[in-house]
Amino acid sequence: MDTYLEGIQALPRHPSFAAVSFVASVETIAGKLFKFESCKKCRNRLGLGAGFKAALRKVLSEEEAAALDPVYSARSKTVHAGILHGGETTPGILFRGPWSRNNTDDFRWRTLLRLQRATRLLLAWAITNPWPARILVAPASAEGEHVTPSGDASAQGVEG
Repeated sequence: MDTYLEGIQALPRHPSFAAVSFVASVETIAGKLFKFESCKKCRNRLGLGAGFKAALRKVLSEEEAAALDPVYSARSKTVHAGILHGGETTPGILFRGPWSRNNTDDFRWRTLLRLQRATRLLLAWAITNPWPARILVAPASAEGEHVTPSGDASAQGVEG
């Protein structure tokens, strides 16, 4: 909950970091819902992106969740490469309207607000529902698909 609230505080001036906070909130719940394999070499958890996407699908339609799937990649670019997506480098950025084709506007005024809503819905779901048994989330394959434990490729890689 604290990470979500930090995202709310960051939203007006630091939208890319707000996205990092919202994704971390979703990841935390995904960690309670799903089991993740660990890399045998570095011991990092594998499949966190698939867990993020599967957790969103607990509270969003497939269409709404699919629109937010690219957020995980954007978050990774912010965290690992310092790339900003929401106009932080353009003080006073204004929303150009719903017909804007500007990626910065779209991230800040569409994608980020959808992510905030999805995170809020998922937190409310987590507070008000019993936790199901955890299921395994398979890591992503080299082709970008998620491979299930049985070896079948699927779009989500988990049961949702």
